[in-house]
Amino acid sequence: MGVSRLSTPYALYLQKRRLIPPTPDNLAIARGRQLEPIARACYEKETGSIMVPLIAEGTPVPFMRASYDGVAPTFDLALEVKCPGEKINKWHWQA
Repeated sequence: MGVSRLSTPYALYLQKRRLIPPTPDNLAIARGRQLEPIARACYEKETGSIMVPLIAEGTPVPFMRASYDGVAPTFDLALEVKCPGEKINKWHWQA
């Protein structure tokens, strides 16, 4: 769409085609990747649902992919995890 402050459409195209290395994770993305398995385990414990991370790839267009934080084995439930920064967590999160 050409609205990213972090990349251009052409740079994204080159990354998706693996013609240039991916952009390194920033701190927020690195934190999310670190906390995702913990958040998924908490969800599973709270709901009793088993969720498996999954990367789905399109058949006619294999470079079109979706990365699921969790999918039920029956494929009828999907999980999207968001782990906001420390300041947001302290303000929003109530244990």
